[in-house]
Amino acid sequence: MIISLCITTLALILCHHPAMLLALRISMRIKIVWSSVIIDKCLHLSYDSDYHRNISSILNLLQSQTRRFDEFSLLFYHLILVPIQTIIILIIAYGYLGRSSLIAFTMFITFALFNSYLSRRFSSQRSAAMAFTDQRLKFLNETFSHLRTLKILALEQPFIRRIFLARRMEILRIHWPLVARSIMLSFSMMSSRVIMYLTFLLSLIIFNVIDIEEQFSIETLLVSITLFERLRFSLVWTLPQAISSSFDMIIACQQMDRFLAEPNVHPTNRIRSTFSSDKPIVHVNGFSINRHNNFNLNDIEFKIERGQIMIVIGPVGSGKSTLLLTLLGELTVQKSNHFKVIGSIAYTGQEAFCFNGTIRENILFGRPFDRNRYRRILQLTCLDYDLEHMPNNDETIIDEGGGNLSGGQRSRITLARALYSDSDIYLLDDPFSSLDSRLAKRIFDQCIKKYLHNKIVIMATHQLHFAYDHHDGHNIRVLLLNSGQKQTEFYPKPLLEPLPPFIQHDDDRILDEPQQRRQHSGGKHSNESNNSDSMSTVGLSLWYDMWQYLRIGSTGFGSIYLVLITSIGTQSMLYVCDQWLSQWQSKTVSIENFIQIYTAIIFVGIIMAIVRSFSFYQLCHQASETFHNQLVNNVVISNDNHFDGQILNYFTRDIGVLDETLPATLFELNLALSQVMAIIIVILFLSPYMAFITLMYMVMLATLLEHYVRPFHRIRKSELTARNAVFSHLNSTINGVITIRAYRIIDYFQQRFHRLTNVHTAELFGQNVSSRIFCLLVDLISLIYIISILITLQWFQCYNQQLIGVCLASMFNLIGIAQWACKRAIDSDFCINSYRNLLIFNHLKHEDNYESVKYGTNLKVASKLAIEIKQMSAYYDGLVKMPALNNINVHVKHGEKIGICGRSGAGKSTLINTLLRLVCFDGHVRINGHCIREISTFELRRHFISIIPQSPVLFDGTIRENLCLLLTNYNNDDHELWQVLDL
Repeated sequence: MIISLCITTLALILCHHPAMLLALRISMRIKIVWSSVIIDKCLHLSYDSDYHRNISSILNLLQSQTRRFDEFSLLFYHLILVPIQTIIILIIAYGYLGRSSLIAFTMFITFALFNSYLSRRFSSQRSAAMAFTDQRLKFLNETFSHLRTLKILALEQPFIRRIFLARRMEILRIHWPLVARSIMLSFSMMSSRVIMYLTFLLSLIIFNVIDIEEQFSIETLLVSITLFERLRFSLVWTLPQAISSSFDMIIACQQMDRFLAEPNVHPTNRIRSTFSSDKPIVHVNGFSINRHNNFNLNDIEFKIERGQIMIVIGPVGSGKSTLLLTLLGELTVQKSNHFKVIGSIAYTGQEAFCFNGTIRENILFGRPFDRNRYRRILQLTCLDYDLEHMPNNDETIIDEGGGNLSGGQRSRITLARALYSDSDIYLLDDPFSSLDSRLAKRIFDQCIKKYLHNKIVIMATHQLHFAYDHHDGHNIRVLLLNSGQKQTEFYPKPLLEPLPPFIQHDDDRILDEPQQRRQHSGGKHSNESNNSDSMSTVGLSLWYDMWQYLRIGSTGFGSIYLVLITSIGTQSMLYVCDQWLSQWQSKTVSIENFIQIYTAIIFVGIIMAIVRSFSFYQLCHQASETFHNQLVNNVVISNDNHFDGQILNYFTRDIGVLDETLPATLFELNLALSQVMAIIIVILFLSPYMAFITLMYMVMLATLLEHYVRPFHRIRKSELTARNAVFSHLNSTINGVITIRAYRIIDYFQQRFHRLTNVHTAELFGQNVSSRIFCLLVDLISLIYIISILITLQWFQCYNQQLIGVCLASMFNLIGIAQWACKRAIDSDFCINSYRNLLIFNHLKHEDNYESVKYGTNLKVASKLAIEIKQMSAYYDGLVKMPALNNINVHVKHGEKIGICGRSGAGKSTLINTLLRLVCFDGHVRINGHCIREISTFELRRHFISIIPQSPVLFDGTIRENLCLLLTNYNNDDHELWQVLDL
C-alpha cells in the first residue's frame, strides 16, 4: 500500500507541473492578443476621449488586468475538477462515516460559498481602493513635479499634509479587505479540523449515534482527517479562488470593452490631411469647433498657399493649439462653409515628443536614412554641436520622455524631425519656447524662413518678434485669436522697429538648473537604484531587511512579538487538536470531558488565528504608512530639488508592493513555514532516528535554494526590464499619439511595440519554466524525504505509537506545502527589494537649517529690509572649483528696484537661487544684518522673500484653493481674497 501511495504521489508530481506550464503558455498567448488590441486602440483613439487625460487607466489595463490571465489560467480547470473530486471523496467518506459524512459535506459547501461571496466583496473593495491610490499619486506627482516652486513659495508643508491624508484614506481602504482575506485564509487552513469537530458533535445531536466509539474509530478519524484535508484544499481554497478569478476576468473584459467602445478619431478628419501634393493649400472658411459644450473656435477663416508663413498669436486659451489640432484632423469640425487641407503634414507639439530610442531614430521617425539631408538638418537646428559632446553622438539613447536631455534639445529634435520629413505643410506649436532668444532667432531664420521658403508654415507662438524681425520681404502673415474668435489677420509692417534685445524672451528660468546638475542628479538616483537591486540570497539579508522594515510599524496591536506568539499558538492548536483526536479511544476521559476539551482547543485556535491576522496586517500597514510618510518628507526637504520621472515609479510600483504584495506574500510564508515546521517537529518526536534524515532534507532544500535564487533573480529582473520597456513604449506612444498620426507612422510604432512584447514574452516564458522546474525538484526532494521516513519506520520499528497516526496523516502534506514555502520565501526576498530600492530616498541630504536655527519663527520681520551680498560665490553639487557665480558684491537698500540683465547662462537664476538658499554658496548674504544661514530656510522663504516664478503653476483644485494657498493669513474672509484679486 505504501509503495502504491508513493507511486501515485510521484505520478501526481510529474503531471501537475507540466500542466501548470501549459496553462501559463496559454495565458501568455492571450496576453499577447490583449496587448496588441490595446496598442491598436491607443493609436486610433479620439483626442477628446477621457482616456487621453487619464493614461494611468490604459496602463492599468495592460499592467494590472493582464495579471488576471495568469491566475485564471492556473485556476479555471478547478471549476470542473473540484465538483468531480468532491463527489469521489464524498462516496469514500460515506463508506467510513455513513450519514455523518453528509453533515461534513454540507458544511464544506457552505464554507466554500461563503468564501466565494467574500472574495467577490473584497475584489470590489480593492477596486474602490484604487481611486484613493490614484488621488495619492496625483498629489505626489504634483508635489514632485513642482517641488522647486513649492519650496520658493514655502508651500511644501500644506502639500505634505495633503499627501499624508490621502495616504491614510488609501491605507484604510486597502487594510480591511486584506485583513478579511487573511482571516478567510486562516479559517481555510483549519477548516478541516473545525468541520471534523462539528461533524463529531452534530452526529451525536442529529443522528443520536449510540455506539459513538465504533462509529468514530481511530481508523475512521485518520481517514476522515486525510479526506477532509483534501476536500478543504479543493472546496475551501482552490474553488473560491477559481470563482473569484473568473469574476476578475469578467471585470477585466468589461473594462476592456468600455475602452474599446471609446470613439476613434473620425475617419473624415484624417482624410483632410492627404499625402504629398504639387499644390498644397490650407483653406478654411467659417468653421467652428465645439469641445466640452463650449465653442473653442468660432467662425475662423484664412487661406495659405505654398511659400507663405502664418504666425498665430493670442493670449493663453485663445485657441491656437486647437486650431492646429483641427488642421491635423484630430478634432471634428461642427460647422464649416469650406475646409480644405491638401498636402502632407509635419507637426511639432507644444510639449516635445521623444520616445525611448536613439536620437537618430527620433529624428528619422521611421523614414529612410539620407546622410546628406540628415547632416544638413542637424546643422540647421544647431544639434551638431550638442551631439559632439554626447558620448555616443546621435546613437545616444533617449530616456522615456527625454529625461536625459534639456528642454531646448528636445524641442530642436522634434523640429529636426519635422524638417527631415520633407512635408508640404508644417504645423508648429510654440517650437521655440524652450530656447533662448539668440538661438531661437538663428533657427527661425535658418529653418523657417530659408529652408522652408517654399512650404506652408503655420506657427503658433507668444513671441511677436518673429513676425516683426527682419522678414526681408517674406510672405509672413499674423492671425490674432482671442477667446476662440478671429480678431484680425494682417501683414506686419516692415518699418516697425524690432523689439529691443533686452526685453526679448529669455528662457533663463528661475526654476531651471544647469544641464550638468540635471544629468548629475538623474544619474545619481539611477545608479543607486541599480545598486539596490543587486541580487541577494534567501538568507540573513532577507530576514534582516524584513526585520528592519517591520520594526518601523511595530507598535500597539501591530507588534512583531504578538504576531510571532499568535503564529506559534495557532499552529500548535491545530496539532493539539489532531493529537487530542488520537486519544479518542484511550478510555482516559469521558465523552463529556472529551467534547469540552475538544471545544476549548478549537475555540482557542480560532481566536488566535483571528488575532494573528489582525496583528499581522496591522503591523505591515503601519510599517508601510510610516515608511511612505518618512520618504515623502525626506524628498520634500532634501537638498536635491530635481528628481527624474522615475521617482513617481518608485512611489507607484514599490509602495504598491509594500502595501499589498509583500503583506500577502509574508502572510502566506508565515502559514507555510508554520505548517512545514510543525510537520517536521511531529516527525522528530515520532522517532529519534528521523533527526539525521530531516537534517539532510533541510540541507538539500537550502542547497537548492542557494543555487536557484541568484539565477532566478537575474531572470526575473530581465523580465521586469523587458516589461518596463513595453510599458514605457506604450506610455510614450499615448503621449505622442498626435505626432505619430500626423506623420502617418502608426505601423512603425505598432511594430516596435510587438518587438518589445516578443522580448518580454521570451523572458517571461524563461521565468515560468525555471519556476516550474524548481517546484518540481522541491516536490521530488519532499517525496524522497517521505519515502526515507517510511523505510526507516519499517526498518527500525521504533516510534511513538500515539503520534504515528497524526504523522502519517500530515506527512504527505509536505508535498505542495514545502514548495509553497520556498516560493513564498523567494517572492518575499524579491518584494523586500522594493524596500531596499526606496531606502535611497531615506538617505537624501536635507537642506541646511530647514526648520530651526538661531533665528526661527521668533525673528520679527522688519518693515524696512536691506540686502547685502559680499564676496559671494555660488556653485552646484559641491563643484567649488566651477562656481556659477564668483565674488559677487551687491548692496540693495530698502525701496530699490533692481533689474538683473545678462545672457543665457550668465547666472541670473543662480543669484535668485542663492537668496532662496537653493544652491551652495561661500561668502556673506545678509538681510538686515542677519546672515541668511542663521535664519531657518522655511521661515526665510515664507516671511522674508516673496517671488513670482516665470513659469506659473496651478495646482489641482478650485481657483479659490489655489489663491488661498498663497494667502498666509487667509481665514475664509472673502474681503482679503477680493482685495488681492482687485490688485
